[in-house]
Amino acid sequence: MERWVRGDAGTLRVDDEGFGSPPLLFLHGLAGRLELWGEQLAHLRWTHRAAAFDLRGMGESSAPSDGDYSLEAMAGDVDAIADALGLERFVLVAHGEAGMVAGTYAGACPERLAGLALVDASGMTSTLKPELVEHIRRELHHDYHDFTTDWFGHQLVGAAPHTVGAVMAALRATRPSVYVAAFEESLSYDPMKTLARFQGPRLAIVAEQNDSPLAVHHRVKGFDERRVRGVSHWLMLDRPEEVNAHLDEFLASLPRETPAEAR
Repeated sequence: MERWVRGDAGTLRVDDEGFGSPPLLFLHGLAGRLELWGEQLAHLRWTHRAAAFDLRGMGESSAPSDGDYSLEAMAGDVDAIADALGLERFVLVAHGEAGMVAGTYAGACPERLAGLALVDASGMTSTLKPELVEHIRRELHHDYHDFTTDWFGHQLVGAAPHTVGAVMAALRATRPSVYVAAFEESLSYDPMKTLARFQGPRLAIVAEQNDSPLAVHHRVKGFDERRVRGVSHWLMLDRPEEVNAHLDEFLASLPRETPAEAR
C-alpha cells in the first residue's frame, strides 16, 4: 500500500504491506527508488511486514527546501517513517550509500533495531586522502554526465540487462543537484563511529567484485558476511533469489522477542 509520510523536510513516499514480525524497512541507494527492492518486498511480505521508502529528493519523495542531504538528516527521515508506521522495533535493510544512512540511524537509535542488514553497502570514506576527495568533487561538478556514466558503468559490470535498465532509469529521474549534494555527503563516513553504539545482529551481503578493505564488514566487527559472485553492485536485482535466501536466514537467526519487547 502506497502512502505519504511527512518528514522533517518534506513528504516521503512509502510502500508498506505484509504481516509478521520483525517488520523490515528498506532503504535504496543513491539515485535509486523503492521499486529497486521489489523482489525482496514481494518475497518477504508472505511472512513479514515489509516497507520501503524513497529517500528525500529521490523517486517521488520531495526534495528538502534547505538542500540538506546530510546522513543525519536522512537518518531523521528513517525515524519519521518508523514513527509514522508504528515500527517500534524493526530490521533495517540498506543498499549502497544508504548503508551510511542506516549506520547513522543505528548509532543514533540502536534500541529500535532488531537487526541491521547491509547489501553491498558503501564503506569507510573518512580515510580517503583529501586530494582524492577534492578530485572526486571537482570531477562531479565539472561534468556530471561523464562522472555518473563512468561511476555507474563501473558498478554495473556483471549486471543483468534488466538491472541496467532499472538502475539507469532511476538515475535519469534523479535531479543532478540531488545526486551531487547527497554524493558529497557520503565522502566522509566513518562506520566505526556510527555503529559503535549498535551491538545487535548484523548482516553484510556483498557483491564479490566490490569487496574491499574499506568495506563496513571489514572495519566493524560482528557482521555475518555473505558473498554473492558474478553480480553487479545491484545484486538484489541481478540475483534476487540468492539475496532473499540470505535475508531469510538472517531473519530466522534473530532472537525471538517477547510481546512486551515487540511493542
